[in-house]
Amino acid sequence: TPPIPTITIRTLLQRAKQIRRKIMHDSNNDNNNSNSLPPYKDSSHLSYPQSTYNMKILPKNNYAKSLFNKSSKTKTTTTATVQRGYCNWLLPQTIMIGQYPGMTPELNGPSSKECRNHIEKMVCDANISLFCCLQSEVPSQEDDVGWNNGDDGIYLEPEYVRREFPRPFTRYGPVAQSLFATLDSRSSSRGSGSRRRLLEFVHNPIEDLSVPTCNDGLLSLLSRLLDHLEGSDDDTDHNYDDNDDNYHQKTIYLHCWGGRGRAGLVGSCLVSLLLPEVSSQEILDWVQRGYDTRLGAESMSEGLRRSPQTKEQRLFVREFVDSVHAEI
Repeated sequence: TPPIPTITIRTLLQRAKQIRRKIMHDSNNDNNNSNSLPPYKDSSHLSYPQSTYNMKILPKNNYAKSLFNKSSKTKTTTTATVQRGYCNWLLPQTIMIGQYPGMTPELNGPSSKECRNHIEKMVCDANISLFCCLQSEVPSQEDDVGWNNGDDGIYLEPEYVRREFPRPFTRYGPVAQSLFATLDSRSSSRGSGSRRRLLEFVHNPIEDLSVPTCNDGLLSLLSRLLDHLEGSDDDTDHNYDDNDDNYHQKTIYLHCWGGRGRAGLVGSCLVSLLLPEVSSQEILDWVQRGYDTRLGAESMSEGLRRSPQTKEQRLFVREFVDSVHAEI
């Protein structure tokens, strides 16, 4: 058995060159304005306003209180509602960053119907071809046993935590697969062929509010994501050709619980490989600009306004980008 090649930042950079050509080709075709090119100084290119949910403000709920800016002069004694955006583009039509697509434990999270609408938007409009979950709180979407064969969902433990977060994480994978299968069938029946071979799911758990504990694990994840972006619709070896109309870029949805901390970190590392000339500060500003395009961002408390969320996560990004720059 031949040895498994070692994954390094240098090898990942070499593989990312081909994908970069496609990204820059599409961006240049869309608009020659430098603000519409990575790192997207014009944040409108990062916005995805089509997918939102009604986030309730519940004054008596401690978690809900923490969600909103305590310096606000508005005092409410009844339930109010704010439109909250699920996600944003990091690289338009290539990498999306968002919150968990299913229901989540917080009392004022999206409803089952709102979650289904979001998943449908991702599969049918944003053309997501891979969902990457970065959560240690839930099993893989492909783990039937871990999800108790579809019963109830996953509740946070221990019991006292559940008083603050009473709802479960619900499994979104089967819903996404069903929507994709229907869409793919319709595409085939119109004679346009299969849009993608399958909808893929990747699970790479990282503790909430934390950073990857193993660099090899992160590099393996980034390698897997590059594998996906390199693929063509027929999943055969396919070198990008500027004149090839049959080549369609795959699209990744990176998520954690809220879609800001762990997802922001991994998204930052991925775009550093794709655009290695960009500085760490520019990447952090880029990720933040994207996060700020989500509806309701201005209403979040200080602790939930940053992406990546924690100082440790932002420092991790800076150190990773430094490692990338050392190889170029």
